[in-house]
Amino acid sequence: MQVISKALLGNWPFREIVGERTGIPRKPDPTALLAIAASLEVRPGECLMVGDSEIDVATARAASLPVIGVTFGYTPEPVATFAPDAVIEGYGEFPQALAGVLRA
Repeated sequence: MQVISKALLGNWPFREIVGERTGIPRKPDPTALLAIAASLEVRPGECLMVGDSEIDVATARAASLPVIGVTFGYTPEPVATFAPDAVIEGYGEFPQALAGVLRA
């Protein structure tokens, strides 16, 4: 996982990168998402989910987190169909969407 993220996302620092792990339920179960928050020592209320799929939105809802949907993922259905709190079409829209979600 680290090699792939370094190759694709090397310009951005990440404190934690995880994928599917044995013994941790798969999304939409919120266990992995909440474990990431705990390992970063942040409360779930200080987090949000960013994703492109129905499963991502369902995972955020299961964890009681806001969710920003992205239209530029790999999921064929429009992410807006799954009612995220905001939808962005590019990374440049993220700050405004984040501000809107945090105000809500």
